[in-house]
Amino acid sequence: MVYDAARPVVSAVIADAIPTEAEQARVNGWRHFAINFGAALTGALGGFLAVHTGTGALFWANAAACAAFGVVALRFLPGRGIHAHPRVERSGYREAGEALRDGRLWLLSLASLCALICAGGVFTALPILMTADGLDAAAYGTTQVANGTAVVLLSPLLTPWLSDRASAKRPMTGLLAASGLILGVAMGAAGLSDSTLSYSLAATLAVPGEILLFIAAGDLVTRIAPPQSRGLYAGLWGTNLAMAIMIAPVMTAWALDHGGGLTASAVSFGTGLVGAALCWPLHFSFPEIKTSPAIRES
Repeated sequence: MVYDAARPVVSAVIADAIPTEAEQARVNGWRHFAINFGAALTGALGGFLAVHTGTGALFWANAAACAAFGVVALRFLPGRGIHAHPRVERSGYREAGEALRDGRLWLLSLASLCALICAGGVFTALPILMTADGLDAAAYGTTQVANGTAVVLLSPLLTPWLSDRASAKRPMTGLLAASGLILGVAMGAAGLSDSTLSYSLAATLAVPGEILLFIAAGDLVTRIAPPQSRGLYAGLWGTNLAMAIMIAPVMTAWALDHGGGLTASAVSFGTGLVGAALCWPLHFSFPEIKTSPAIRES
């Protein structure tokens, strides 16, 4: 029930506290780096502990890490404070209603949800696929080390370039579409895998798509949101990952039951493809695209 509850809040804080698109993209890029650096460590340690001490140690370690995060957030993250506004302003409900009527937010959310189902599948669907192939927790830990290591290596290369792209006038819809395709191909490859090595390669292949997804989507949220509602939009968008985490394992289990790995591969690739396709109407919903000379002439 509380999985990833912090992500929408942190997304809202970033949107409220950091004024420029380029700086937001840079922060989101390094945030993704930090998350996956932790994933690389826990992939190795988690697989080792699960095999040698059982899963009980994992729950205690996770609880301690979450408590530490809460202390750090309370101490260092900017905020208005829980006592500053004793009641919710009516304007907040009005802004939320306006956001939920925003067609571009819905398009962005649906496109992102499809890509996030594939991205979330790297750590929710992969265990199901690997268990079906008779692989153990240590093998799954290896895939997470491969995924996290690739993020550690690629983030310093991609983040500065993506930050520069965020400062440009054109929205990053093309990069969001590319992320959906890459992630769909990666999870499609996972559906066809049958060894620790092939699963690790699929998890590594997903990394460029993950980096593009989180930075491009963050940029698009900033562009479509009214300045006074950036935190609200970022928070609403952030709920997509929680939904994706619920959908990915159920979708994968259904596909395995109704056709095996080939069906799981096709469903995952199709999900990424749908996400990429939704970026087409999203791209032309931006005023700067509608009014560009090339569009008017065509």
